[in-house]
Amino acid sequence: MLRTITLAMCFSVAVMASAQEPTSPVQVTSAPIEMQAVAEAAVGITATGDHDTPPSHPQCSDRKDGALDCTADLVLAGIRQHMEAPTMDLKTYGEYPVTVTFVVNRFGDMKDVRVDHSAEADLAKRIVVAVYDMPKFTPAVKAGAATGSTIQVVYRYSDLFDQE
Repeated sequence: MLRTITLAMCFSVAVMASAQEPTSPVQVTSAPIEMQAVAEAAVGITATGDHDTPPSHPQCSDRKDGALDCTADLVLAGIRQHMEAPTMDLKTYGEYPVTVTFVVNRFGDMKDVRVDHSAEADLAKRIVVAVYDMPKFTPAVKAGAATGSTIQVVYRYSDLFDQE
């Protein structure tokens, strides 16, 4: 019995070994792809959510037009107060986008602050502290009732620092 099993295993191994692909590599060629320049991120502010009136900084809530732009300016001013000297060269990295996203709930509190910038580790921490240090926002309004909304602001890296 053992001889039969051994013979069957040897035969199976021989069949499997011969079924392997050839040892010479297969060369796959394709048409060359031209490198495309990365499109620059649009700098600005957007408010997403189901609302008639977007959320805004309390100093901008009385403005009908330009409340979001005013909010972006005041958020940037708050961030600049928490920034130290830039650690990356502004001539080289100054145009890199830094995206700050946060939720303004129906009570005007900022929640879930996210910073998308992969080059400087400490930058995100300072921006999160700056956003949480801001006063309560005026919440978004839908049909006369306060509602939650998300604000996303894109700045250039160089915008985050006072440049005298």
